[in-house]
Amino acid sequence: MIRLICLSALVTIIMTGCNDHSNSNDSIFNGKISWVDDTCKVEKVTLKEIDLDGAFYGIPTVCDSIMIFWNYKLTKSFFNIFNLNTGEYIGDFCNKGGGPEDAYSLPYVYQVYKGNGTITTLLYASNEQKLFIWNISKSIEQRTTVFDTVIPYERSLSHDRIANYLYMFRLDKDTLAVNINSELLSIAGDIASTPYYWKRTIYSNQQVREYKIYNNDVIRKEKSHITPDFFYLSRDCIKPDRTKIVQGMHRLCQINIIDLASGQVTGCRIKNTPDFSIFNKDMKNIKYYTRTQADDNYIYAMYLGEETDNHPSVKPKCPHLVYIFDWDGNLIKKLDLGHPVIEFAIDGNNNLLYSMDAEEDKLYCLDLNQLNLK
Repeated sequence: MIRLICLSALVTIIMTGCNDHSNSNDSIFNGKISWVDDTCKVEKVTLKEIDLDGAFYGIPTVCDSIMIFWNYKLTKSFFNIFNLNTGEYIGDFCNKGGGPEDAYSLPYVYQVYKGNGTITTLLYASNEQKLFIWNISKSIEQRTTVFDTVIPYERSLSHDRIANYLYMFRLDKDTLAVNINSELLSIAGDIASTPYYWKRTIYSNQQVREYKIYNNDVIRKEKSHITPDFFYLSRDCIKPDRTKIVQGMHRLCQINIIDLASGQVTGCRIKNTPDFSIFNKDMKNIKYYTRTQADDNYIYAMYLGEETDNHPSVKPKCPHLVYIFDWDGNLIKKLDLGHPVIEFAIDGNNNLLYSMDAEEDKLYCLDLNQLNLK
């Protein structure tokens, strides 16, 4: 009886939120949205091909001369690492499996940070509900996976359900920012939660703060062929100084900037592109930003802006344009990389952009200094 009452209350809350048609316009966004003039001319740039000694695949992350690939094609590990200066294949790291320091799933490397000359990252194993502090420098030196710490980390309740953690960024010694992903709330697949961020402690697993990006807790599908848990999908990245997070929205031509100190959220949308009311229509399958990267001065957003067909027989479209914004949301430059890009990464220390070709096994490098950005 108690469970029935709780379910009834939850349905009432969901339906109340979904019947609020203020979500048909920009009032759904918990911050100011500014329109951005897309008047920059596209600049074609010259890339240098990088040779790596071995097959590479997946989502890359760069720190200094090291490129880490989250590679789902690996059978026993999650990551392989290459030296970008020499092309040397260094090895595979972070084992798949059920051992005490293994995992059945790990995300790609969202963030690397350095302390005392050591490169480290934080990885969340959702199945095992553990945080791994991966010492990348020691792992490279010893040619085996070295974790500084493995911390039990149970997912917390969010609105009476277990939170689905997505992006996770370490802010300091004992706090992190974690994205609570959108998820479907109905069997029919027409109601979903909206994503937001938490600031949490690492060692005691306590919530410190919530960063609310949208005013509504739920959103409802009306005519769209896309399920609502994909409406606010974004590609997130943290500023290296750990003061802001940027979201490149996948279904709107908008980036969101979250100030972690003030909690202020700002949206920057390209003029003459759809607003949130597009999700209440029979929307086309248009994808805008496919990945974001950042350094302390700029945001780099891989831009597609084309209608796509998800049918397995249709070759997926890949972007070749990079939109560069400053951290106030101003569009600074647009680059044409000259090849279809499946993934890219920024090396903020050396001011380099790396891009992976979508059709050939090639890796390219762009020296950002030639753009005269700094």
